[in-house]
Amino acid sequence: MGLFDLFLKWHRKEYSLAHRAAASVIGLVLFMFLIPWGLIALAGALERSLGVARFVVQPLNMVFGALAVLAGLAFAGWTVAVQLTTGRGTPVPAVPPKRLIVSGPYRYCRNPMVMGYILYCFGLSIWLGSAVLFAFACGLWGIGAAYIKLIEEKELEARFGDAYREYRDSMPMFIPRLGKKR
Repeated sequence: MGLFDLFLKWHRKEYSLAHRAAASVIGLVLFMFLIPWGLIALAGALERSLGVARFVVQPLNMVFGALAVLAGLAFAGWTVAVQLTTGRGTPVPAVPPKRLIVSGPYRYCRNPMVMGYILYCFGLSIWLGSAVLFAFACGLWGIGAAYIKLIEEKELEARFGDAYREYRDSMPMFIPRLGKKR
């Protein structure tokens, strides 16, 4: 059974709100704490070993970094709330939304969770003045885009058909459309 088939199997199962909340908490701990803080430690070690200087211009780093971190957390949190309630699922692939969501943050871009997460990671790199961490965030964005294009979009097409294709064709992938809303 391939990854695609596994996602479709998970989609067919109905999950309780408690199960969806637990999956969301696990995803939160992994993606908002463990991965970023591991990358921060790795970036620091690489910077020290390679002699890479930080780009620190206080208080600008702190202000712009904190604003990006907060905006990313807010957008990601809004996405999780909409997925739990409207979609009856989570951002965790093992507990996917049961309904196609085109409201809330999905009125602005197709992948608000990834957009919020990357904004959070970029904010951390700015706050810390770390070019290496910024490069890691760019890499995460690339990995996220590849995953979405190669796996997630095909799975969403299989689950939601023409409704998803129409939504996909009318909505930007990551960069929010702030003017005209769907």
